[in-house]
Amino acid sequence: MPLNGWWRPGLLCLVLVTSSCGSIPTDSDEAGSESNDRTYVDENWGFQIDIPDSSTWGYSAQTSTQDRLANGLPRTEVRITQVPGEGSNFWPSLLLQANALDGDETVESFAQGVELYYKATYMGYQPEAKRYYQVAGAEVAEWLFTTVRIRTRGDRYMAAVVKDNRKGYLLLGSGLGSVFPLENYREMVSSMKFR
Repeated sequence: MPLNGWWRPGLLCLVLVTSSCGSIPTDSDEAGSESNDRTYVDENWGFQIDIPDSSTWGYSAQTSTQDRLANGLPRTEVRITQVPGEGSNFWPSLLLQANALDGDETVESFAQGVELYYKATYMGYQPEAKRYYQVAGAEVAEWLFTTVRIRTRGDRYMAAVVKDNRKGYLLLGSGLGSVFPLENYREMVSSMKFR
């Protein structure tokens, strides 16, 4: 099932190239919920996500104000990255991408569309069973998968799709060997809030 053009071949890349970047929203008062300097707040999409410990995690966000999705909101991506541990040069990261959903889209159909893309994109894609739960009233489907090892991208992943009304969020956390901060990824997904 196409997802409003978001999954066109070559479009889902690890770095979103934009022709115009907007500012990173950080004023939590307008989001209507508590946050701190380790919370990313997106005013356009109306979500926030907590960033882990600042001594090991950093984040960046890109908003393309000239590239609008079907709901009129700008294409948005947040990357949360962990500094490599001693003896490693792999940077685990969680990539969050916002997406417009069709009115009849369910969390299950959203997850199926994403999984079809992963099967076509990741060599040796081997998924585990999905688990379903809720975060701040939004529906979540999460699953782990492994792939053929690619040094810069990893070989194990946590995928989560979050459906908040007609807004969808895809979160993809990467790992390589024993460098796979799964609990941090799950904590970040669980920290999400919506307005």
